[in-house]
Amino acid sequence: MTLLTKKFLSNYKPPVKITLPSKNFFNLPVKVLQFGEGRFIRGFLNYFIEIANHKQLFNGCSIVIQPKKADKTALINAQDGLFTVCSRGLRAGTKTEEFMVISSIKKAIAAKADWFNTLKLAEIPSIQIIASNTTEAGLTYDQGDLIDNDPPTSFPGKLTAMLYHRYKIFDGEKNRGLMILPLELVENNGDLLKKIVLKFAKKWKLEAKFVQWLEGANKFYNCIVDRIVTGYPKPEELDQFQQQLGYEDKLFNIAELYHSWIIEADEKLQTTMPFDEAGLNVQFVSNINNYFLRKVRILNGAHTSMVPIAYLSGKDFVKESIEDSLIGVYIKKILKNEVIPFVNLPHDELLTYKDTIIERFQNPFLQHKLLTIALYQNSKMRLRVLPSIINYYQKYNNPPTLLPFAFAAFLVFMRIQEKTEAGWFGFRDSEKYEFKDNQESLEIFYQSWQAIDPSNQVELTKLVNMICQNTDLWERDLTQLPNFVPIVATHINEIIKNGMYVALQKLLKENNMLG
Repeated sequence: MTLLTKKFLSNYKPPVKITLPSKNFFNLPVKVLQFGEGRFIRGFLNYFIEIANHKQLFNGCSIVIQPKKADKTALINAQDGLFTVCSRGLRAGTKTEEFMVISSIKKAIAAKADWFNTLKLAEIPSIQIIASNTTEAGLTYDQGDLIDNDPPTSFPGKLTAMLYHRYKIFDGEKNRGLMILPLELVENNGDLLKKIVLKFAKKWKLEAKFVQWLEGANKFYNCIVDRIVTGYPKPEELDQFQQQLGYEDKLFNIAELYHSWIIEADEKLQTTMPFDEAGLNVQFVSNINNYFLRKVRILNGAHTSMVPIAYLSGKDFVKESIEDSLIGVYIKKILKNEVIPFVNLPHDELLTYKDTIIERFQNPFLQHKLLTIALYQNSKMRLRVLPSIINYYQKYNNPPTLLPFAFAAFLVFMRIQEKTEAGWFGFRDSEKYEFKDNQESLEIFYQSWQAIDPSNQVELTKLVNMICQNTDLWERDLTQLPNFVPIVATHINEIIKNGMYVALQKLLKENNMLG
């Protein structure tokens, strides 16, 4: 089967509905340097650029810099930067699948293999934007990194070196500054990246005029990105796609339909990349903090609340969990009544976001495993769910009706029954599951459960009290929340005696939440 390339596309007669690039797209100027070649940035940034190009609103392309390895560079260049994105999911309840050939990558280069020419990319006059997706670990300061390294080890080190090179080539011209958009899932990612770059400039003793240019001519933007990109399909599915489309694509990329990019932006960025005018879900906002809170509390909070309840009710995947007659009701109720009221954005907008999240959970194309979400469950509970409980107490001085059950289910899920050299394990009936979390936290849960008789409610209250008063886990003493400990202990007792699903049913019935 023929490989997807420009030459192939010139004579391609699509057997199915697919959006193809215009010929003039291959001659568009390079406006973006992107650090990252992985499935997410290609299924997000390059997809956005492609759609904006189709609407004649951006009229530019990118050069990919593979920051650490060199394996994908050859693949990208062999396909002339082309690849297919298959976007699929539910749209207004209807199962939808869309194909698009992405042409917004001009070429790729590996920084590790060719730092000299990577650095020279900073000399391209048409460059306006640097974007990155180097994972959360990429936005860290490496104290041992040096500008003379070939290349600098870290992404912020490479970025600092490239900005310094551009500064020297253009003799510090203010209009040669760049707009920098980190896509890493870190709060206030633009502010963090700028702080690290300035730290490198100081450590490397770069001249004061460069620092002035760095701060005055360049802009680092805080971003929140959201799209599930599952990437390269499994062999049997890939074969089906290739037979369907009539070509081979070694960079085939699968994503959900939903996408969201929120940017704390100024007028310059909005004018440069008016992606919102292309029909894309891009929001330019003056303050990003409440949008970050929205994602953490509603999307991530729903996931974290769902996992222990659904998994210990015998479920394995998100879709079957949210479609369950009890679990689905529970998640929708906590979001509407106990989470959304404490996010400071327009109420109707938050309800729409909630409905979108539920539809995403129901995506028939995604097999999202609960145990994958359960990684580092303790810190997720502290950051994503507990703040909603505390906000409820602050407003009403009483516990919320439903969220304490999620906390109780979490404590039951964290019952470590086996500790060996191979790891830490809990059990769902006879089925073993492994914990991936901070070792100190796991030791606390293990010792706490080992110290009590779980068949005795008085002992369960002792367990909850021990865990809730541990400030290393929660950064506060949860026993100070009125009636929280006895309510959680009662829920745990119900779960252990009757099972998770029956305990959930009882809670919903008692509060008249079942039709």
